[in-house]
Amino acid sequence: MKTIGDEIDGVKAMFIEQARTEPRLEKATSRVQRRLQCGYNHAALIMDQLERRKFISEPDINGHRKLL
Repeated sequence: MKTIGDEIDGVKAMFIEQARTEPRLEKATSRVQRRLQCGYNHAALIMDQLERRKFISEPDINGHRKLL
């Protein structure tokens, strides 16, 4: 069974790969939902954890995030 830590590591890897191949692609909660096949609340929790760990930025005025 995957832990939240495993899921966070998987999402981090996804965002790193995405930054190399498609740098303008959005780092969004909906992308996490699709990747993990989970609901919005779970995906939002992972995004919050990534933000707290300084892996992604806070959303800008348009809701976009950047890898830090």
